Amino acid sequence: MDTDGTKLFINDYQNFRVLIYNAIPTSSGAIPDVVVGQTDLVSATSGITASKIRGAFHAIGSTILNKLFVSDGQNNRVLIFNSIPTTHGASADVVIGQADMVTSTANAGGLSAKSLNANKGVFVDATTNKLIIADASNHRVLIFNSIPTTSFASADVVIGQPNMTSNTANNGGIGPNTLNAPYGVYYDGAKLFITDLGNNRVLIFNSLPTSNNASADVVVGQPSMTSNTKNNGGVGANTLFYPRGVHSDGIRLFIADQSNHRVLIYNREDFPAACCGWSC
Repeated sequence: MDTDGTKLFINDYQNFRVLIYNAIPTSSGAIPDVVVGQTDLVSATSGITASKIRGAFHAIGSTILNKLFVSDGQNNRVLIFNSIPTTHGASADVVIGQADMVTSTANAGGLSAKSLNANKGVFVDATTNKLIIADASNHRVLIFNSIPTTSFASADVVIGQPNMTSNTANNGGIGPNTLNAPYGVYYDGAKLFITDLGNNRVLIFNSLPTSNNASADVVVGQPSMTSNTKNNGGVGANTLFYPRGVHSDGIRLFIADQSNHRVLIYNREDFPAACCGWSC
């Protein structure tokens, strides 16, 4: 689920669809205005076409860019709609991770800057036109320096791996530059946040990486950059257990701490340049 402040986008995973509300609901039981992935609001079939999806792990839209991005992880791809759909069952214009709209191979064409494997979170920055994808089963995050306009585009930067052709979990040993099944990504224009699910932590980069294999500046949920124990030291205000979603409004950090069945809110006037084991 995500919002650009105007519209609300909900990834309805098991119904193989994305719901779009043209305005954020103010009352319970609101009916969505548009459905993506289905031709109507009562169908729930999966598929591999420009207008069908198998599993939307995340969807994000931008009214500024007038684009919708859907992380269709079960099809190992991200779909880009060059305008936010206004009618049911719209077709995507661009696909990332596949050479066409009807294939769904994991790491299509071989592991590369173009491929995806069970991708999860996706984020777009309307100011810089950068696209960020959590490529979970490749244990990496990909950064596109501009929003792709053609299918099967190559990423420019990889986080979590030394290059675009490796995909080992915690490559070289767990540290500030490794990942294990990253799930959520968020960029607030200054800092990049990654939920490193398999390492039970959130990594914070004080600036958006511009080169491969960059190291994070801050870790949340662990006492150091080289530990990854679930609820390290016992369940507390500074521990995590399989975190998934992450969001920041610039002064607060929000983490969906899935296996602890909670959402954590960290109140900070500004995030520190370097710190471990935050408390909320």
